Amino acid sequence: MSMHKVLPLQDLWDGEMQGHLVAGCKVLLVKLDGQVTAFEDRCAHLGVALSEGSLERDEEFTPVWSRDGRRIAYSFARGRSWGIRIKEVGGAGAEDELLSLDRNTFVTDWWGDPGVIARNVLGDNAQYHVSLLSVRDRRDSVLVEGAAGHRDAEFSPDGRWFAHVSSETGRSEVYIRAFSRPGGPWQISAAGGRQPRWRDDGRELFYLGTDGNLMAVPLKAGETFEAGAPRVLFRAGLRRTNIPQYDVFPGGQRFLLNVLVHDETSPITLVQNWPATLRR
Repeated sequence: MSMHKVLPLQDLWDGEMQGHLVAGCKVLLVKLDGQVTAFEDRCAHLGVALSEGSLERDEEFTPVWSRDGRRIAYSFARGRSWGIRIKEVGGAGAEDELLSLDRNTFVTDWWGDPGVIARNVLGDNAQYHVSLLSVRDRRDSVLVEGAAGHRDAEFSPDGRWFAHVSSETGRSEVYIRAFSRPGGPWQISAAGGRQPRWRDDGRELFYLGTDGNLMAVPLKAGETFEAGAPRVLFRAGLRRTNIPQYDVFPGGQRFLLNVLVHDETSPITLVQNWPATLRR
């Protein structure tokens, strides 16, 4: 029996499937409701790769507020379609569908009035990049992309900066860049990080460390930018997924956490020739 580490669990989104070559075998990994299942990446009937298809879904997720608090933008998955909709708070009016496409996309933040919506988009290279969708004219433009994955953009309260996650070093790290002008990136996390969140006054950035701790970094971000050293706040115990699992109350002293009821820290491991381990 041999075991192979395939990828960190947080790199597989809930509701996502990925094809991987493991020790010469084509394997399909599927994550649903936090559970990962591995299959041979081959349809037994047609002989084609299952990873070339898509999961049939009917979900709505990753809601974000408009800056004036009057509307909510959220992601949806319907069958083979993914997209973004906006709804007035209180239920008045119909849903406004801004976007629909045939690949994974997730809302991460909304800046301005009517402004732009930041979203993660799965590219042709199987890596995520960050795009901006104009609420007014529905034009889409790339904010951050590259050979490595880029995702989870969140704007500073004054709109001068945005934080995001990139794997350009070989692991997920948190960075800050200037928005709408040159500047950055500056690495904020020290030993891996994900899910950045700003304090409401822009003077602190929070993120999840790879060990599950919630981290805080002091900032001086106005016309110029300075960052202090990360410090541990507490063990968060959240689900290991790229979909945000916490939020920050005004003032940065309280947090809303989607806490795990069981441990989900193990990496995804493929066991080959497992029947040989069974007693005959």
